[in-house]
Amino acid sequence: MENSSKTSSFCLQNLCFLLLHCLFFFIQYHVIPVTGDVQVTPYFPIENITIDCGSSTDTQSLDLRPWTGDAKGRFTPVEQQHDKNKSSVIETATQLLPAADMVPYSTARLSYSQFTYSIPLVAGPKFIRLHFYPTSYPGFEDPSVKAFFSVKAGPFILLRNFSVLLQAQGEPTLVKEYCVYVIEGQRLNITFTPAPDIIDSYAFINGIEVVSMPTNLYYRAVGDENGATFVGQAQGSMYTLGNDSAFETMYRVNIGGSQISSREDTGMFRAWLNENDYLTIAKPGRLPFSTIDSLTFSVIPSFSAPREVYLTARTMGTNKTVNENFYLTWEFLVDSGFFYFVRLHFCEFQNEITRYGDRMFEIFIANLTAETKADVIDWSGGHGIPVYRDYMAGRDKRLSIALHPAPAWRTLYSDAILNGLEIFKLSNGFDLTRPSLDLIRPNDHPIRYSKKTRPIIVTVVAPISVFLAVSLLLFAIFRIRSNKFANSRIPTPPSDVCRRFSLRDIKTATNNFDKNFIIGRGGFGVVYKGFINASSTPIAIKRLSPDNKEMILVYDYMVHGTLRDHLYNTNNPPLQWEQRLKMCIGAAHGLHYLHRGPNHTIIHRDVKTTNILLSEKWVAKVSDFGLSKTNDLSSTHISTTVKGSFGYLDPEYYRLQKLTEKSDVYSFGVVLCEVLCARAPINRDSEDHKQISLAEWVQDCFNNGSLEQIIDPYLKDKINFPSLLKFGEVAVSCLASEGIKRPAMSEVVYGLELALQLQGSEVNGNDENHTADSSVIDYHVLFSSGSGSVKVGR
Repeated sequence: MENSSKTSSFCLQNLCFLLLHCLFFFIQYHVIPVTGDVQVTPYFPIENITIDCGSSTDTQSLDLRPWTGDAKGRFTPVEQQHDKNKSSVIETATQLLPAADMVPYSTARLSYSQFTYSIPLVAGPKFIRLHFYPTSYPGFEDPSVKAFFSVKAGPFILLRNFSVLLQAQGEPTLVKEYCVYVIEGQRLNITFTPAPDIIDSYAFINGIEVVSMPTNLYYRAVGDENGATFVGQAQGSMYTLGNDSAFETMYRVNIGGSQISSREDTGMFRAWLNENDYLTIAKPGRLPFSTIDSLTFSVIPSFSAPREVYLTARTMGTNKTVNENFYLTWEFLVDSGFFYFVRLHFCEFQNEITRYGDRMFEIFIANLTAETKADVIDWSGGHGIPVYRDYMAGRDKRLSIALHPAPAWRTLYSDAILNGLEIFKLSNGFDLTRPSLDLIRPNDHPIRYSKKTRPIIVTVVAPISVFLAVSLLLFAIFRIRSNKFANSRIPTPPSDVCRRFSLRDIKTATNNFDKNFIIGRGGFGVVYKGFINASSTPIAIKRLSPDNKEMILVYDYMVHGTLRDHLYNTNNPPLQWEQRLKMCIGAAHGLHYLHRGPNHTIIHRDVKTTNILLSEKWVAKVSDFGLSKTNDLSSTHISTTVKGSFGYLDPEYYRLQKLTEKSDVYSFGVVLCEVLCARAPINRDSEDHKQISLAEWVQDCFNNGSLEQIIDPYLKDKINFPSLLKFGEVAVSCLASEGIKRPAMSEVVYGLELALQLQGSEVNGNDENHTADSSVIDYHVLFSSGSGSVKVGR
């Protein structure tokens, strides 16, 4: 009888709580009218739980939501131990700054031991928001010294050895937002654990929100084709956020508009920032005024973002002027080593833009091409219809989003537009605090590629896993590598460049993948330094993931890193001019080797200074063939979606979407400019628009006879003028607007060797720099039948 009474009481509490929230939403959506829009339906979350930690009473916050005190029993946390000296306590902040709301920041729950909030929920995706106010609390030491702790939600680690004060960076309060998926029949346990390696460390929390979200707002069902485009990967590569993923909200921005409070969101209490702190380039920049009275939500749900997001934007100005030399760019500081889910929001509301082709532009994310023919009217179907596009990118410390007009012949207005954006950090398995080595998750549902195209990865596998992991086609290719299968069209490489490594060999080389052998983490995975040939030869080993289908690449070990590492933004000493010339010659030899195949050419498609590596003897070698394509000699070009790196992309390839080896020549011309000037290909901070693009600046200076004015200051008075003139001539010829006017790589090699001779240095034909095949770090090439994509591995 007693249990029955408790159950009835609990159900009555829940019913009252639900009715209270219904009343709140009724009030909210009458205070903020949404009438006038077509198909506008505010989202009503099943759960809208707000916990005022450290409070013994129920209160109401500025967003009109009722907050439940955790001292009343319904949400009182469970202690790991019951030592009265270690148990959690509730305290009031010693001082509350004016910028901090009373609720939930005036009180906190603090503890020297672990404590857990256990929250009953229905299955589905949820927002979790953790509210912190880093200040002094009675009985607890300075939070900058002792408040270090970890937070776990269900199986996901959200924070590890976390300091609120350090991350708040001077702001009075801090809110951390996460998205997790709760499985049917499970409670959501949110656990706070003080750092075990700090004596008397403690954890604290001021407020917790758990808000339901629509099923398909961010998460997608397995097999859903509406995934995120993987920027920089093979065409058609898509990633779906599965139910086993967690992600952290890094940024949510209303582009071109003002800040939107959580109360003004579409029912999920998401806060939207303005763009002021993130806009780095807006030349020209315009904030168009919306002339439409209503929006039509026929493509995406109306709760995707507040209507204010779709009624404000930033553009370049629809005045038909040619803006091809300008960009709209936003930069965001993120945690390096992680993958990021990026959602861009669009809506065409200007009177001038009503048809396909009126405003077409390209999108770059993390300096990689995401779209070459972005057209909001094409995506949405018309004027005043919101739409969003999803992408996967990241891994660097800064994540940039840049918009650039399409060529004038393709678009009526040389312009671009963006209305809003969201950026989320993806978990590495069940961890949001460790860098993402890959996107393969524990339930074995990794990147989900479309059926039309899948990237092919060269693998080094144990014999049994070959039959289990690869298709018949890859099995045949594998046989080609090991000289067990002959093909008249693809000659078998000699054994000295096609050594086959067993998994046992790799484990021996890395001392069974000893963590002490890790030398880096790349886009492919963890990179180990290993030793072969009785420990006499160092090698670099990239391992995708330690599962039952080992995927490993073996490379030459390049002691001195990338060419970029020795040009700018580095503490390395500057290179001598003769050194730079020899490195350029070596890299040019490598590209010439790729282009000169007897039956086909290999187009690298991602030539840049970070893909030119330097050996112990400072020999330059071309590497990283993830975007490479092969071209049969019977064809003059490859028709393909544009891929490449921002700043190095051949403009003719971009305009015509026809790839030839001359696209590599253009990119190499940009490399030559970097080598000469020790500057990045794109300088977004330059106030002179002529200096934004290094390639355009070098061409202009060369034609005006002022090239010596922009060279690396270290090289002043150290280059013979004839050598400089010849080098500049080669670089500018590579940058010709039309591919047919650019030299072949054999001509580039000759011109650079002549520049070296004019400097007064001899060109040694027996030097390792001038052996073409030794100038490619991984030059055993495997071809995929039909797709033309290439992966290489030595």
